[in-house]
Amino acid sequence: MLASTITEIPGASRYFSSGFITYSNQSKVDLLDIDPAIINQFGAVSEKIVTLMAMKCRQKTKTSISIAISGLAGPERGNERAPVGTVYIAITLPHGTKCYQFKFEGNRQQIRIQTCVEALKILLGELKILIIPCLETV
Repeated sequence: MLASTITEIPGASRYFSSGFITYSNQSKVDLLDIDPAIINQFGAVSEKIVTLMAMKCRQKTKTSISIAISGLAGPERGNERAPVGTVYIAITLPHGTKCYQFKFEGNRQQIRIQTCVEALKILLGELKILIIPCLETV
């Protein structure tokens, strides 16, 4: 949903390189080289895994910025560690990586939309931090 939202803007190929949909644990291993033992230890919906996802995506695509999302949108129950509505969004930039945890409410589609909106807010906020100092030196 995030990639689709970003690439709906004409000319998106100037700033959007690629995306990985690593829905299953195995795809996280196969596409992003995340150690399955770490997934088993922390769970796919965790700060550790989402941070690794963002970092590995940035490494593989050789981009300046990468965002990763993992969460439970339901309707399944989730678990004690990550109940339905738990979402992690990590962003990695030239100056470091940040991870945010959210507890959204609503049905599956509402949780997915809230996740996309928050990811865009995080991205736009970080872009301001990167761009404003450059503009001030002009």
